[in-house]
Amino acid sequence: PGGVDTGAPNVGFIHWWIPGPADASTPILEIPGMGFDVDPSTITDFHGVSAFAVVAGQVKGSDGVLYDCEFDVRAMKGRYLDGDGKRRRGAFAFL
Repeated sequence: PGGVDTGAPNVGFIHWWIPGPADASTPILEIPGMGFDVDPSTITDFHGVSAFAVVAGQVKGSDGVLYDCEFDVRAMKGRYLDGDGKRRRGAFAFL
C-alpha cells in the first residue's frame, strides 16, 4: 500500500513510486527518487519481478517543433490479488 496523489483530474491517488536516490531526480519533470527500497510495481499485493526505467529526450512533433519528453517505463510479471481477492498470475507493462 501507499503511493502518491497525482493531483491530476480523474487520476487521484495511485500506487506509484520512483525508485532511486532521494538526492537525484528525473531529468525533465524533476521527480525526486524515493529510495532504493520502494516497490517498483504499480500493483498492490504484487509478488514477482519488476523492471523500471526513465527514458528522456526530445521528440519532433508533426508541427516541426522539438518537445522535451520523459517516460516512466515499467514491466512486471508475477502473482497478485485481483479486486475480488482472487490470486492471479500475469504480465503487465506500464508506459
